[in-house]
Amino acid sequence: MKEAAVKALNSISFAKQHLRERVTTVKETPARKKLDRAMELLSEAEEIIEDAEEIECPPGETDLMDLQLTVRTYNCLRRRGIKTVEELCRWTESDVIRIRGLGSLAFDEIKDALKARGLSLRRPGQ
Repeated sequence: MKEAAVKALNSISFAKQHLRERVTTVKETPARKKLDRAMELLSEAEEIIEDAEEIECPPGETDLMDLQLTVRTYNCLRRRGIKTVEELCRWTESDVIRIRGLGSLAFDEIKDALKARGLSLRRPGQ
């Protein structure tokens, strides 16, 4: 498992432990519901990271995780089935900007990460 994934899983584990302590002291209130939802989200994040680590890239392709995108941006791309940098480069800017949950900051983050590697999204008609 990659170092970044291990760090993320450790952080999630720590956060879940901290939340568990809080949940036991809070009665059934809107605050309790928010804490419960936070626990669910942390568990989902944990599963996504573990699933991502199990997926192997085809030989000669670069794992999307190597772009070091934020978790939110990475997860948006993964939900669309994009697993490698090469797959991402096959998408046009207009395709990427339409990905659900991906805003302009995430879009800029993707373009900057690709540019740093001398890559870019496909131009329409290519």
